[in-house]
Amino acid sequence: MSFLLPKLTSKKEVDQAIKSTAEKVLVLRFGRDEDPVCLQLDDIVSKFLFNRHSRIFFCLSSDRV
Repeated sequence: MSFLLPKLTSKKEVDQAIKSTAEKVLVLRFGRDEDPVCLQLDDIVSKFLFNRHSRIFFCLSSDRV
C-alpha cells in the first residue's frame, strides 16, 4: 500500500514538510518499500489516511534521504 502514500525523496522536501506543517501531527516513516514491516505499517496507515484533518503522513526511503 505504500504506493498510496506520498513520498519525500530529498532533504529539502523533508525540511519543507516540517516547516509547512503547523497544528497537525507530521508522521515520517523511514524505511524501504520492500521491507515487510514497512509494508505492514503502510497498510495500517493507509486505512486512516482519508481523515487528514489532524495528521500528515510521508514515506521516506532510508536509502535516499
